[in-house]
Amino acid sequence: MDILDLLAEMTELITKSMREHKSKALGLQEFQRLTLVQFYYIEAIQRMDHPTFSDLADRFSVSKPSVTNIIYKLIAEGFVVKSQSMEDKRRFHLQLTPKGDSLMAAERQAYKELTDGIADRLTKEEVSYLKEMLMKILRSTEV
Repeated sequence: MDILDLLAEMTELITKSMREHKSKALGLQEFQRLTLVQFYYIEAIQRMDHPTFSDLADRFSVSKPSVTNIIYKLIAEGFVVKSQSMEDKRRFHLQLTPKGDSLMAAERQAYKELTDGIADRLTKEEVSYLKEMLMKILRSTEV
């Protein structure tokens, strides 16, 4: 099996694991309503620590109206809340609700189970080598 096939198979395995954990956390119907772009926004809000609409527009290189559209859908679905800035009343900061946090916890758990399963099948030396190789790949692809 060549590297392309291996990467495709790993991607499929990771995607399946994520889908199962997230649908358990949210319920299948609610999970199916969530788009990949919406999930990326939820993930970014968690990582960015109370971003503004402008912060997200910069991160995704999109217009603020595009961000606004997606965020209002996430607010309506109960994943995100916005709060007015105390310093500048024109700005709003975003954060995840418990429902959004639950979704991200499910993703984290899926990754943990996947990596634990990999680690259980490898020696300590192999795990260390795998980490080195993954870090090398990530460093070489950073933008």
